[in-house]
Amino acid sequence: MKWGIATAILGITSSLTLGPTELAESGPPVTSWALDLRVGETAGIVVDGTGARIDPDTAFAAVGEDAPAATAARPTGLLTFPSRLLATPTDRVAVTVTGEVPEGATATVDVRGRRGTGGWTEWIPAAPGPGGPAVTLPVATSEVQARLVLAGDPAAGPTVRAVALAAGPARPGRVESDVASAAVSYRVFATREGLVGGTTANGHVIRRRDHFVALPSRRALAPRNTSDYSVKVCAPTGRCAFAPVWDVGPWNTRDDYWNPRSTRQEWRDLPRGVPQAQAAHQDGYHGGRDQYGRGSPTRQASTWATASSGTRSA
Repeated sequence: MKWGIATAILGITSSLTLGPTELAESGPPVTSWALDLRVGETAGIVVDGTGARIDPDTAFAAVGEDAPAATAARPTGLLTFPSRLLATPTDRVAVTVTGEVPEGATATVDVRGRRGTGGWTEWIPAAPGPGGPAVTLPVATSEVQARLVLAGDPAAGPTVRAVALAAGPARPGRVESDVASAAVSYRVFATREGLVGGTTANGHVIRRRDHFVALPSRRALAPRNTSDYSVKVCAPTGRCAFAPVWDVGPWNTRDDYWNPRSTRQEWRDLPRGVPQAQAAHQDGYHGGRDQYGRGSPTRQASTWATASSGTRSA
């Protein structure tokens, strides 16, 4: 999707470094490393000699993790880096991002960890903290992966020149999980994606008879051509099939409705397993509108399906 160039730029672009790349605690040594922008998998991002920037032709629309609910969607791109094995298990990863980020744009990092069973945790956005942005993982892990998330006006920025991580040793008593997250099932209202020839949030170009799903949160978005996160979709006849999560949306982009209310990003007054768009359409929740203030999806070209948790690991 091609994005138009904004008629005005809010604020003045400034150089910044977010983070330090070390965790300020005593104990075993911290493992620090710089990420190579040139070897990551791009989706809506281009990398050249000046750094990583949003690609206006392939970026997807989303609201930032920390933006108010009614904020308009912005072009968003992802740069997913190779995973890294660690000599010492970790459950905390500090993040440093260096570059130019104009007012109204963001340059953040998501991190996930591999569980003892082989599957991954959800992607967790780095949150501000006393020592800078950092991620607290739900389990201790010896393998982590990061992805850079850029959002804003492609004509104005942001531009990221460097990303570095620092993994601190897991806190006492925490061990690598050997238990996968429990599968949960919900009956949800689903729509057909279509859009043949378009590009999904993970960079996949949609073809006829493609087999994938979109969930309304990037926290369960699988890297391109993987089934790291998938759902099991069942028809009323009882026939079921697994499908990888390759897109975000189509109505909301911050509604991880499969998670408990305590950790659900938005709409925590809804029951677990009820998507906000579904509640808006069926019950007039939020005035019948989605997070952007648009009218809820119609029943045209839609089906009912029973879907398991979007965080199932392949």
